[in-house]
Amino acid sequence: MEDAQTCRTLFRNVFNTEISQSFWNWKYGQGRGCSLLARDRAGDVVAHYGATIRRVRLFGQLVSALQSCDVMVRPQERGLLSRRGVFFQIARHFQELYLGSSGEFSLAYGFPHARAMKLPVLLGLYREIDTVTEIHWRPLESSGWLKPVATAIEGPRDIEAIANRLWPKMAAQLNRFIVVDRSADYLRYRYLNHPEFSYQYWLVRSSWTQRPMGLAILKVESDTVKIMDLLADVSNLGRVILSLRRAMRVQGWKTLIAWAAHNQAPYFSGTGGAPHDMGVCIPDHAWTPGLPIETIKNRWWISLGDTDFA
Repeated sequence: MEDAQTCRTLFRNVFNTEISQSFWNWKYGQGRGCSLLARDRAGDVVAHYGATIRRVRLFGQLVSALQSCDVMVRPQERGLLSRRGVFFQIARHFQELYLGSSGEFSLAYGFPHARAMKLPVLLGLYREIDTVTEIHWRPLESSGWLKPVATAIEGPRDIEAIANRLWPKMAAQLNRFIVVDRSADYLRYRYLNHPEFSYQYWLVRSSWTQRPMGLAILKVESDTVKIMDLLADVSNLGRVILSLRRAMRVQGWKTLIAWAAHNQAPYFSGTGGAPHDMGVCIPDHAWTPGLPIETIKNRWWISLGDTDFA
């Protein structure tokens, strides 16, 4: 993208933090993303609306979707919060170009805070289709025999081989959900080849058969651990979480965190987790025609790894 440096400067001015060229390329390079820019009369970029292309299983069918990211407007241009404002104009044009009956994609999503959703909803740009819960767990004492065991693993080949074994069954079990396709290719791009963040990969095995029960991709931040992704037979999700809680005490971790959408959270019941309302929602586009809302309302299956910022 020729204007990447200009957009990175805008990113710094809007979010008061830097984004590296490699991180920007990870999102948008090699045809992975779509961007739309707004310029003032002098030709300077005043707004950017971006999205990364994702392969998504929409009730079992693979489709291409857009994950909105880096939606930003120069601070001086924020005063006009109406349909004449630059935010509305760039968001409207983006949807008309890429989404709905005239565009390449029928589904879009993101993870804005509820406060940030108020204006787009008021302007008729977005509609809320799901909400996000953050679940926290504390360490669990190890007790009893034949409990599933969690161990750290390394090596792309091992991780991809395990994903190829676990994901197809899990994907079939999630046919009534909307879920990002967690194939080995996606895991390689999303985690193994991330330009800035490092992750740990934990395999949970049955103590009885030694067969893989789950693959957990974790981001360790001091004594807090975020579950970025979790691949497992859905009937084993609770046991995988309990195994990770037992590993926490050995590792000295104090808090384990995961994200779950509205109808996904019950799959973690019985694991001792404490839900926290973050005020984060999942929108769909509303300016151009989309999927009937009654078919996609509260149907997402998400993880922290579905974001572009963690």
